[in-house]
Amino acid sequence: MNITETMETNKINILSTDPRADYYILCNRPELLLSIISVYLIIVTQIGPRLMKPRKPYELTEILVVHNGLLVLINGYFVWLALNWLEFGQKSLRPYVPLDDHQLVWTDRSREIFHQKILYFYTKLLDLLDTVFFVLRKKSQQITLLHVYHHISAPIFVWMSTVWCPQEVILEVFCLINSLVHTVMYFYYLLAAFGPVVQSSIRYWKHHLTQLQLIQFIILLAYDIYCLFSEGLANYPQTYKWFGTQQPIIFLIMFSHFYIKSYTKSKSN
Repeated sequence: MNITETMETNKINILSTDPRADYYILCNRPELLLSIISVYLIIVTQIGPRLMKPRKPYELTEILVVHNGLLVLINGYFVWLALNWLEFGQKSLRPYVPLDDHQLVWTDRSREIFHQKILYFYTKLLDLLDTVFFVLRKKSQQITLLHVYHHISAPIFVWMSTVWCPQEVILEVFCLINSLVHTVMYFYYLLAAFGPVVQSSIRYWKHHLTQLQLIQFIILLAYDIYCLFSEGLANYPQTYKWFGTQQPIIFLIMFSHFYIKSYTKSKSN
């Protein structure tokens, strides 16, 4: 029996990790993902700042250009993929889990999308490098609670969505909106990596990037609430439903606080 046949013989329970995830590194071992995130937290909050304290900051211009340019392309690619997953918006209006006797029904198309979602999960780990670069450049003021929480929650949320509810629409909507925002954000970082002259000409973007983040979480919160009361998602795990709804609220509060502190107060002074 080959791998495909083995996967097809496994029954899919929506409350369990999908067996298709067992064939991908990290997806079948949540402890490895948590270990990576734990190591990341220790490095960017403890070890890294201590090692860099007696050293001069690294420039990393070429690395930042490559990193940010790559993430612009990756996120732009996932905007296109998510639009196709959602049938250019039609699927988002009728969220449901295709079930047959409480087992997930898999089509060739849903299998293809599943593999693409796994790839999307892996790309969320690339975002962790942002903080590592901050440490190496001695930009400790940018390693805030908002920044760190933002970077560790995304891979965890995408992992949960992919291995627990692989055919869910909420992840597809999140991927579309988040990838769109990140395409703009990393394009800003890409331009900023070219030095002070370029940075001064695009400085006003930062204000609008935060506004874009706030709009993102308002849309996600509204859609999550819509999905909470959708009959098509009645079989989703309730814990996961409420966890997914809480995240936009948390980010709205954190980004609103950042926006008020960084922009509103500075204008009033």
